Amino acid sequence: MKTRGVGYLEQKVNENAGFTPSTCQLELTYRCQFQCLHCYCRDLKGPQYTQQKELTTYEWKAILDTLHRQGCLWLVLSGGEPLAREDFLELYDYAKAKGFLITLLSNGYGFSPEIIAHLAAS
Repeated sequence: MKTRGVGYLEQKVNENAGFTPSTCQLELTYRCQFQCLHCYCRDLKGPQYTQQKELTTYEWKAILDTLHRQGCLWLVLSGGEPLAREDFLELYDYAKAKGFLITLLSNGYGFSPEIIAHLAAS
């Protein structure tokens, strides 16, 4: 698997001048509490898929900035399980402040009363 950074994404988006991505799905993590048979992430274990290989909060925010500049409107936050990230609400709030219309794909296991209240209030 080739490792590509934020610069690669920005370069590819900018190469398509005049192209506006209306929807983008961001898979924030491979982590999940379950091993569902239907999930493509269930076999992604081992050092090449650990938390240390995930993009940082700063890198995700840079991607959100790029998508916003390019005119993307709809955003899907997915994973693995996106709520497994400690910075999930920070990333969600950042995307929401940019005006994205957000869909969250989750197994629901991480929905605490605090997270539900936060999402409902935003």
